[in-house]
Amino acid sequence: MKLLLREYVAALKERGELDAILPDLLSELGYNVFSFPKRGTAQRGVDIGAERADEDGIRKVYLFTLKQGDLTRQDWDGSPQAVRPSLNEILDTYIPNRLPPHLRGLPIMICLVFGGNVREQVREQLTSFTTKHSTDRISFVEWNGDYLSGLLLTGLLREELLPASMRSVFQKAVALVDEPHASIVHFRQLATALHEAANADAKVRVRSARQLNICLWVLYVWAREAGNLEAAFLGSEIVVLAIWDLMRLHIGAQDKTAEDMSRVVSEVISLHITILGSLVDEKIMPHVAIRHGLTSAVPSHRAIDKNLALFDMLGRIALAGIWLDWLRQRDIDIDKDALYQASRAYLRGGVALIENNPVLLLPATDHQATDIALFLMLWLTSATAIAGSQAWLVMIVERLEYTLHTHGQYPCTTSDYRDLAEHPRHRSDAYLEEMTSASTLVPLVAAWLAGLKDQQGFDQLAKVVREKLQHCTLQFWLPDSDTDANLFHPRKQHGRALCGLSLDEGANAFLDMVKAACHEDHGFNGLSAMQTGYWPILLLACRHHRLPLPPHLWLPAFRERGEPGPSEGSPSEQPE
Repeated sequence: MKLLLREYVAALKERGELDAILPDLLSELGYNVFSFPKRGTAQRGVDIGAERADEDGIRKVYLFTLKQGDLTRQDWDGSPQAVRPSLNEILDTYIPNRLPPHLRGLPIMICLVFGGNVREQVREQLTSFTTKHSTDRISFVEWNGDYLSGLLLTGLLREELLPASMRSVFQKAVALVDEPHASIVHFRQLATALHEAANADAKVRVRSARQLNICLWVLYVWAREAGNLEAAFLGSEIVVLAIWDLMRLHIGAQDKTAEDMSRVVSEVISLHITILGSLVDEKIMPHVAIRHGLTSAVPSHRAIDKNLALFDMLGRIALAGIWLDWLRQRDIDIDKDALYQASRAYLRGGVALIENNPVLLLPATDHQATDIALFLMLWLTSATAIAGSQAWLVMIVERLEYTLHTHGQYPCTTSDYRDLAEHPRHRSDAYLEEMTSASTLVPLVAAWLAGLKDQQGFDQLAKVVREKLQHCTLQFWLPDSDTDANLFHPRKQHGRALCGLSLDEGANAFLDMVKAACHEDHGFNGLSAMQTGYWPILLLACRHHRLPLPPHLWLPAFRERGEPGPSEGSPSEQPE
């Protein structure tokens, strides 16, 4: 276990990785962290500041300066960001001017933290520097990768908190990152065990959240080294949902537990966005412009495998763009234009994926309506490009009409792989009625065509429903009072269906019917993710658990009588 953690620590980058895990580790070890890593501000050599009482009862201040990997000659004194200039800034500026007033009289320990070790050619210079500047009040200590991995084992991952059985499961998950589906089985088992252990009290919930965060970091770093981020991405979805389920119990509280949980939530969301962005940027985006490129890349000759994989890719692209747009609207200390351009790049990539892979013109199963809705929501963030979604929706309607009339591979209600692989088993009306008994895809497409004022497309879909889907129950999924307690970590069935929908009265009447039903429904507004502004977590949960997106999420984008309007905060004045 220590070797696994040692390799993990050595692979951590300085910014956004090593400085992301250390504050949680220090807090769990009893340190009071008073200064956290910041970007865009001068830190005067100190990445993290903390204080605590030692074994002898003497309170000390700990000032941490971090460096990834081994400490080399270049890292020691080869640039303004090297270790020696940082130490000089701590001694000359931070200690005299930056220490909080109540800590200025305490002994100071300057901690040099490395993911690896100190190289021999630097050892003499480092020792000379620390000896020269050590005083009765100021001393120096090294925390190398081996020491950090030991702290992880004695802190967040110690035996009484992570028993041998759970450590074994964790090791299997990490060892199998090249086999993502096998790895994620073990990682889900670990996450479930840590989540269930957190039901005891608030302190245990914070610790479990930190453990989940650390375990995800280890999985991600090993997956990154192996060049296969699939297990890390799936694991990040599991961890975000598990930690949010713990966090929602503290919403509205003003105590330290709520503050600690909020910080862990922010950290794990940031990690999830990093993993998702890396996966999309490295594995999907470079190939979206190639005709049939990603369709051909799916390692299967079965049409169903290609269909499932491509819609899954589209959903991932959509979530990556939506997260960036959410960050742009929420975070004030960030390059908003860069985030906007990155989000638009994902939108353009998704459009190119659809244009170059015709398999995306018709889903195989009704459950893929979630991926379609996600990409439509990303499309909404750009008011200047939303009209382009109409062509895609119309092509879906045309292919739906053709496959229904020919008893071909029309979207069906089942999610069982064997049933999908053999669909259609029979080309009879009875089989068609059985496999299309209900649909969330049809009302989703109908509502968007109505909202985008595509009367011709809506009428064509209404005609298809009258001729071939009279038996089909058109429905939307709506959250209920039990949803918040079961959506992020399922315990029992929740939510309800909005049924009785009809396209016969026309586009405006249909859209008004859906709006009225959502207006009368209060389950959506009671969701913790909506109350706190973390609404992308709701999208993530729906995608992960294959639930349809509630129409409340996109209905506000359509003004009265179906006129499309830009989503809140969309910089519609900027050109594509």
